[in-house]
Amino acid sequence: MLLILISLSGCLTPGPGTAITYSGDLNTTGEQLQMNGTIHDTTGSGPFHNVTLYFYTEEANLLNETAVGTLTGQRDVSLTVSPSPNYIIIDSPDFWEINQIDVVYFVRQGDGTYAEETATARGELPVEPE
Repeated sequence: MLLILISLSGCLTPGPGTAITYSGDLNTTGEQLQMNGTIHDTTGSGPFHNVTLYFYTEEANLLNETAVGTLTGQRDVSLTVSPSPNYIIIDSPDFWEINQIDVVYFVRQGDGTYAEETATARGELPVEPE
C-alpha cells in the first residue's frame, strides 16, 4: 500500500503504479481545506463519466460533494471545504468497471496532514459513495 504524508503546504504528484491520481495542494488552515490541483487518468481506458469528489467526516457523514464531470486524461480542480474532511474520495462508477485499477484517496492524519492511500476496488474505500 502506498502511503505518502503531505505537509500542510505539501504538494502531491502521481505515484508509480496508480491509475487515477491527484497532483497538487491539499492545504489546511484551521478547519478549512483548500484543494488546488489536477486529477489524472493514466489508465488509457477513459473517458470516465460522473467523476465526483466526496468529502466525509470521521463518522462517514458526507460534508460535501463536488461534481468534476468527465475525466479524459486530466481535470483541474480548485475548491474549499469547511470543515476539513477526514476522507477525500475521488469516485466514478466507471472506475470500478476496469480490472486492476488503482484509485487514490486521502485520509486526514492527527496533525492535519493527509495521507494518500490506494483502493483497487470500491469496497476498499473507507466510505463507499452512494
